[in-house]
Amino acid sequence: MFFLAVIVILASLRLAAVVPFLAASSIAGAAQGATFAASMRALLAEGSAAERAGILSAIYLISYSGAAIPGLIAGQLSATLSLFQMAVGYGALAAIACAVTLAAARDPRSSSAVRRRPPAPQLAKQPSS
Repeated sequence: MFFLAVIVILASLRLAAVVPFLAASSIAGAAQGATFAASMRALLAEGSAAERAGILSAIYLISYSGAAIPGLIAGQLSATLSLFQMAVGYGALAAIACAVTLAAARDPRSSSAVRRRPPAPQLAKQPSS
């Protein structure tokens, strides 16, 4: 859904069509927000309460870097590239990110990198008097 919305965004930019651009941008934003929320929920569920601050810090560091670095590059290229050319570059980055995400998410539980939580310790029963 997200990648299809990105294609519609690029096509609407090329055709200067405002309504499809806004609709596709809304769909892409909703898909990205839902994915972000679900991945954050899954990552936080794997960590203990003491680990959650570090996990959230890493999530936000990666997220903001993923937005800021391409933005800085686009700013430097804005003197030589058109808006559409930069949008195609962002679309290519989105396609690569989708491909990597789909490849990594095929079977996340089979990865040896996934940390398994040890079972909770069983409390010893107190003898009844």
